[in-house]
Amino acid sequence: MVDLIRCGAVILRCDVVNGTAYSPRSWTLTQSWAELAEDKLAELQGRQHPEDLHRELLDVMADVPQLAYEHALLAKTPPGRVLKIPEGTATRAEDWRVYEVAIRAAGIWWPGQDTPRKITAKELAGRSLRNTKSTWTPARQQAFSNLIGIPFDQAVDKADTELRIRGPLQWRVGTVIADAAACNPWLALPARGVRALGMISCDAQGIFLIENEDTFEQVCKIREIADTWLCIWGKGYATDGLAEFLRGLDGLPVAAWGDLDAHGIRIIGNLADRIGRPVTPVAMTVDLYRAGTKYHQEPAKLEENRKLAARLAHQGIEALRDLADEIARTGGHGCEQETLYDEVLPALPGLLEAVQMPDNC
Repeated sequence: MVDLIRCGAVILRCDVVNGTAYSPRSWTLTQSWAELAEDKLAELQGRQHPEDLHRELLDVMADVPQLAYEHALLAKTPPGRVLKIPEGTATRAEDWRVYEVAIRAAGIWWPGQDTPRKITAKELAGRSLRNTKSTWTPARQQAFSNLIGIPFDQAVDKADTELRIRGPLQWRVGTVIADAAACNPWLALPARGVRALGMISCDAQGIFLIENEDTFEQVCKIREIADTWLCIWGKGYATDGLAEFLRGLDGLPVAAWGDLDAHGIRIIGNLADRIGRPVTPVAMTVDLYRAGTKYHQEPAKLEENRKLAARLAHQGIEALRDLADEIARTGGHGCEQETLYDEVLPALPGLLEAVQMPDNC
């Protein structure tokens, strides 16, 4: 563990004992190592059919003149039991998955240079990896940039995530101050820009994520909450920018209020996984669900949500398993936040007062 700390791999949190000694409490990967985790794990696990993937990557490069040299290098490096990165590759990648992402992305990027519109980072991920949510980690960005000879931020449009925030937070850039407590009804900030530039000061009691826009507006009007909690509109599933922003405020407890449906439950579990600490759900109880107005769904969608709820009842966030079980039992129906204002908004300050930072953080 000491070696991992010294090399910058983990953050170890300790309790002070008698003013002179320390007792370890928890540890997490640092952000830089966490960003490598997915590609390193893929490297360790290997691929079931390396020869098929090798052939597929050659096909990606076959009709792209700018990748002819890389094509020749890979063709001379046949796969064995594991896939091997060709010597001399311009990507300079050390892990196969990083190399593969760079090659696939370049296979889409180069042919698109004849069009006037610059491709976006999400579009590039969607077309090359068939998943717009694939993460452009620093290693992947650099391998792709090495391959095409252009910095990543100049090669693609990478839109920052707008965060709508209300609460005791200030962002200072030079002589300019953005005050999320003074703006009415809320302040919009660039998620990555906030972390990359300037300084943040925040004396909030905690962070409160709200799934829907209209609900966020209503919560911002409750002074007991807006004056003490950092209220953020989550816009459904957390974006990379939001997750990065929340990881930077790791000393604060996180609470969330979502729709009482299968996806609302999964959103909170997904958020907890991505920020590396627990998220406390509020106003998401079985009793509220039973009394709430269920929204209309087509039969196929209803069945899909029933199956998702059934899985979450066993595998989802523990605090919401009873709710997931009830949703599955009643056929997958859901209840949106907006229909619960009368029941929840008056009680919300008291519900948040009970939220504390978990002992294991």
